[in-house]
Amino acid sequence: MRTLDFGRPSHRNIRSLQRRSIMTTVAMTGLAVVLSACSSSSSSQSSSRSPVGTIREQQSAGPSDRLPDTRQGDVISDAPVETSAAAASDDEELAAAAPETVVTPSAGAYRPTQKGGSTSERTPAEPGQSTSAGGWFEEQSPPQTNPNPSIQSKDPGVNPTQVARLDPLSTFALDVDTSSYTLARALVQGGTLPDYSSVRTEEFVNYFDQAYRSPKSGDTFAIHVDGTSAPFLASNQRIIRVGVQAERVDKADRPTAHLTFVIDTSGSMEEDGKLELVKQSLRTMVNNLRADDEVAIVSFSDEAEVVLGATPAKQRETIIAAIDRLTPTNSTNAEAGLLLGYGLADQMRSNDRAISSDGGSIHRVVLASDGVANVGPNGPDEILRRIKESTTKGIELITIGVGTSSYNDDMMERLADGGDGFSAYVDSAVESDRLFRDRLVSTLQTVARDAKVQVEFNPQYVESYRLLGFENRAVADGDFRNDSVDAGEIGAGHSVTALYEVTLTSDSDDRNIGSVRLRWDDVRAAKIKETSTEIRTGKFSARLSDADPRLGLDVTVAAYAEVLRQGPWARLTNLRDIASQTAYLDRQLGGDPDVVEFIQLLKQAASL
Repeated sequence: MRTLDFGRPSHRNIRSLQRRSIMTTVAMTGLAVVLSACSSSSSSQSSSRSPVGTIREQQSAGPSDRLPDTRQGDVISDAPVETSAAAASDDEELAAAAPETVVTPSAGAYRPTQKGGSTSERTPAEPGQSTSAGGWFEEQSPPQTNPNPSIQSKDPGVNPTQVARLDPLSTFALDVDTSSYTLARALVQGGTLPDYSSVRTEEFVNYFDQAYRSPKSGDTFAIHVDGTSAPFLASNQRIIRVGVQAERVDKADRPTAHLTFVIDTSGSMEEDGKLELVKQSLRTMVNNLRADDEVAIVSFSDEAEVVLGATPAKQRETIIAAIDRLTPTNSTNAEAGLLLGYGLADQMRSNDRAISSDGGSIHRVVLASDGVANVGPNGPDEILRRIKESTTKGIELITIGVGTSSYNDDMMERLADGGDGFSAYVDSAVESDRLFRDRLVSTLQTVARDAKVQVEFNPQYVESYRLLGFENRAVADGDFRNDSVDAGEIGAGHSVTALYEVTLTSDSDDRNIGSVRLRWDDVRAAKIKETSTEIRTGKFSARLSDADPRLGLDVTVAAYAEVLRQGPWARLTNLRDIASQTAYLDRQLGGDPDVVEFIQLLKQAASL
């Protein structure tokens, strides 16, 4: 068994590395007595001070944890992974003797999350120590974030590095949220770095257009897989991009949309012009709806009220006049607003003559708020319990967050996830136009429910891997084909990107090092579908500058997020050095205003 090398160990994790070496040797020789003594010795020597090199012990995933070949619904394709039988046998013996210990690189306050989503305690770290893997940077200190007490967020933890021989499967629900990136952008532009707990790497990456190819005619999804090296990683490490592109549907071809806007008009919405930004966003969306779409408006403060009953979108003047009348008043009763909004949406659904067995029309509740609920339940759990019945009827929830003077990021994200929708954040008039004119209207039609991905790595060629982000979207490996497990809803035209940091056992020209499986409930076909593709090293680029420009952008954006959230990469690079490597992005993607803005944002964050 090889030892994972994440660079020069500091004096604080040498003992951890020694412990791993001893345990591996004992496992291979079967000396149970020595193992017991070693464990006792390690326990007695442990200090009250947490080491920088975080230790995580991972139990073996034996044959019983592998997916049975029992599939429900239609299997479009399947690419089996080559696995050495001898290697599998060795793994079983090793795992039976002792659990595998994985030494993961630590960041400023790196906190691994257990597989499945539960977060461990953060491990404090000290600046000035490096676990550089022989790349760009040595002796880097992570940035000191400035926690903003007015921003309420929940730390999802950081995925640990997994040994492929012991656990080759990685499973997660698809997620199209982007609010974490725009919230961080608003804070950086305001002169402060975001708190690590509000940074979710996958939302940073998925904010940007990936320019993936559309699925073939008749297919719901296309899977895109490629990879590249990164200058701050070791020579045998790669970044693998797994991209999923949903079919695109023209606005003229989608079903009729019935939208219920639930608008927060509490006193806190007067701060920073929050309500005015919401009103501008709603006007933009109304002006881009089809004439046969339908709109209703509910407002809430201490209590909730119907501002506008179901009204055809062609009556734009009537709808905009109702929007203009919204004014901030008192406290925030989010529960009352959502309950009334869902009741109105359910009534619109009942009156919808287009409802059919395949779902028919589109029904959405759009919540616009700063999430600061101080009247009624002060968290999403009770509210979600009350609205769950409506989500089973196909009424999905989209949450639109505003404001930095006070904002409950955790509540808005959890409401969207539990309401089978997605979360976005509006920080400017430009973002309002981008979201409500271009993206929201075009992705209203849901094409897949409970969509999830499972990546399987071939231990013959992959030593270890780490999924960047998706910590709060983890799915148990054994539940990949359990179609009762709630996963992600995907709208027409949506794309989802996941990045993996992978350590290869050796370089090779073109190897099949794993597979990507995608499973979902197809809305129009009303059946479960599954498709898959191979991960081949022949699609990898030797250098980041030689990679697809969008992949280069993804790696740069992910590095930015990983440093901000003080993940493992924060020990390998820093914001200034990331910013210094963006010239090629400017040359290749300078025509994309989002990329140009990101480069400037990165430089601004580095200056902080």
